[in-house]
Amino acid sequence: GYMILLLVAFPYLINDVLLFLNDYYRFFETASIINEILSALFFAAIIEELYFRVFLYQELKKMIKKTYLAQIVSSLVFTIWHIGLISNLVYSFSVEPLINMIYIFIVGIIASILYEKTGKLWVVTAFHAINNGIVLNCLTLVKNCVNHIPL
Repeated sequence: GYMILLLVAFPYLINDVLLFLNDYYRFFETASIINEILSALFFAAIIEELYFRVFLYQELKKMIKKTYLAQIVSSLVFTIWHIGLISNLVYSFSVEPLINMIYIFIVGIIASILYEKTGKLWVVTAFHAINNGIVLNCLTLVKNCVNHIPL
């Protein structure tokens, strides 16, 4: 019963919370870069890992009874949800969507394996936050390079 709610409604709630935090930080404009970093690295990682690993992955494991299939399905949901989130990025730029999807899917698989092996939310959240930091740095670097190309 509530599995459908987890699959359908909760990702939208996560997105709304993240958009609210983003709007909140932009409204006050105080140390906005620090706020954006905190949002991307920590708030997003904690909220997403609570949903995708603690709730969704665990429920799928109970339903499917095969760990590797639960990892694949939860990673696919993780990927599909992030496709919409990518379009909301502040530093968006044109990258092949298939490359994004493959990368996000691999991150989801690694996070699922980490959670399965350790059973610790903080481990998978730290992995997710580090990944977000790397991606944020790469996007910022690309944005800065593109902005400085003489036309």
